[in-house]
Amino acid sequence: MQTLSKYSPPLVVDEINIDADRIIGIVRDDLLIGGTKQRAVVGYVQRLMARGHRKFIYASPFSGFAQIALSYACQELGADCVLYCELTPDGKIHEFSLKAQSFGARLVLCKDLAEAHQKAESHGLLIPTSHTIPLGLNAPEFRAILEEEILRHWKNLTERRPVHELWLPVGSGTLLSVFKKVVSASTKIFAVNVNVLSETDARIGAIIQDADVTYRKSPQRFHDPCRKLPPVPSNVYYDAKLFDFLQREASDGAVWWNVAK
Repeated sequence: MQTLSKYSPPLVVDEINIDADRIIGIVRDDLLIGGTKQRAVVGYVQRLMARGHRKFIYASPFSGFAQIALSYACQELGADCVLYCELTPDGKIHEFSLKAQSFGARLVLCKDLAEAHQKAESHGLLIPTSHTIPLGLNAPEFRAILEEEILRHWKNLTERRPVHELWLPVGSGTLLSVFKKVVSASTKIFAVNVNVLSETDARIGAIIQDADVTYRKSPQRFHDPCRKLPPVPSNVYYDAKLFDFLQREASDGAVWWNVAK
């Protein structure tokens, strides 16, 4: 079994001046090949392989970053990865899918995410040694491993600097569910929905109703790149959409967890 420490190194935290009165911290998980989910995906795939799975199947939004984290983990562990990839609105293969392919993933191109999900599920049923990974890696075992890793790094971070305010992107809700278990009640969580799922989805509905979370919604569709770029590399379909909210609302000392580039 490979150690997770290689894939979940200590946090890099930079600071930026929002204005004369506010400095915020940025967790630079954009420096990791697979972003924040890299911290747990290798351990997750290891456990599935120990149970006899050898091929991992995933249906990906065209600009989803989990496809990169999963394909990287599979390459590191010698497992097969098959990605059912949604094409971009203009019918092209997205650069993230091509990046995943560079790590050895086999791409099956689909016109939309619904088709990708249907084909991925059908593929998984045909092969006993395969395992179909849910959207955003939103599986209990993955979340448990990620919780362990985030808790370890969060303790180190908060020993150096109290964090009263944390900003997170929300796609499938996986990351938010983990942080809600890790942070104390003294840390206010701001969750920005980047519109991977609609507000009619039960996962987003639960976040909207959560009294412990301050919910915000990006005015942009998930498929549209961010208009206002932050001063660090950030996924223009995902994390970068937080920056406009940060400029308007973040308080001095807030921390933005930049998940991927």
